[in-house]
Amino acid sequence: MPPDARRTVAAILCARKPGNWRQWLLLAGRDASREVAGLIGFVTRLTSGEPLDISQPVVFVKRPVVYDRYIYDARAWLRLELLAMSPNIGIRQGIKKVLTRAMKHPLRAVEAASARRIAAKVA
Repeated sequence: MPPDARRTVAAILCARKPGNWRQWLLLAGRDASREVAGLIGFVTRLTSGEPLDISQPVVFVKRPVVYDRYIYDARAWLRLELLAMSPNIGIRQGIKKVLTRAMKHPLRAVEAASARRIAAKVA
């Protein structure tokens, strides 16, 4: 599997099953690559509660001209799920603010399910 695909699969597994994040990263790190090493470092810092300099906005909102509503891409939801692994209060409050803003707009069923799942993680 190419390194970027391995990183993506590992990130999804970490986000969806955070209790096993060490196992997912260990499996992904079997074949060393810069992409996976970056994810390992990020998740390790994140789960330790280390304060991170997170770029703003936390989620990029796409609003194409042809649509009359906000659209959040899959990477945005994945990023929020990964950030929800952090015990850091500031990061968790930032996620809550993003979710509050997102919920003010109509969400597709998949987006709403992701928002509910992330909200439960940071509650």
